[in-house]
Amino acid sequence: MFRSRRTTSTHAIRRIGMVAGGMTLALALGTQAASVEAASAAKHPATLVSTTKNAMLGAYLETAQGRTLYTFTLDTSTKSNCTGACATEWPPLLVPKGVKLSKVVHGVTASKVGEIKRANGTFQLTYEGKPLYRFAGDKKAGQTKGQGLDNVWFVALVSPAAAVTSTPVPMATTPTAPPTSAGSNETHDSSGSSAGSTRSVPTQSARAQPTPPPPPPPPPPPPPPPPPPPPPPPPPPHESQYSDPPGGAGAGAGFGVLSHRCRAPLP
Repeated sequence: MFRSRRTTSTHAIRRIGMVAGGMTLALALGTQAASVEAASAAKHPATLVSTTKNAMLGAYLETAQGRTLYTFTLDTSTKSNCTGACATEWPPLLVPKGVKLSKVVHGVTASKVGEIKRANGTFQLTYEGKPLYRFAGDKKAGQTKGQGLDNVWFVALVSPAAAVTSTPVPMATTPTAPPTSAGSNETHDSSGSSAGSTRSVPTQSARAQPTPPPPPPPPPPPPPPPPPPPPPPPPPPHESQYSDPPGGAGAGAGFGVLSHRCRAPLP
């Protein structure tokens, strides 16, 4: 009886050991599988960015889930200026640290892709030196509701749509009748008149000629002649002195000595 009990205990211990060993083996295999999966994920990371096309915008970037990616004009090539509440509305596109960027983009030139370190220590993907963001207002794949918001948010374009040029429509021209030769007479049937009656059309020579220009105005009359020169001033008076010779006879004899002045004009 004692032997039987010891045999039962031995079998129980063996079963417990087998169960524990199986659990240990399963745990080891699970850990190994997780390590292999992590290594495989690191070796072949999931695509983060791809390209799509829009008739209005052209080719632009989007996430693997089809969400449109945007750029912020206030950013620089080394710093993101969208933090806090801004980053809540415009979530930055983050990349795992140390991942090879050429492995997480599709349809984009690898040399145009880069990354910057944000203030919180995470890494943000950039395209042509511009940090990339999503928009919380885009609820479905393919939406571009953030395009042009506040004139600082724009879709991350790869190649813009070609400008549409309109072909000019030629203007319709009205045909004109050829001119009639000079001197020809045209006759037309007058409506309501008897047969054979005609209306004469005046020829070019009989038509009104242009009115000749008026003659030029007559020249102005000549100026009047200058007035004659004033007469010369009168000459000064001529003085003469007559005296009878003392004691002499003559015209003044008997009158003594007479002396007078005679004023007479010169001839």
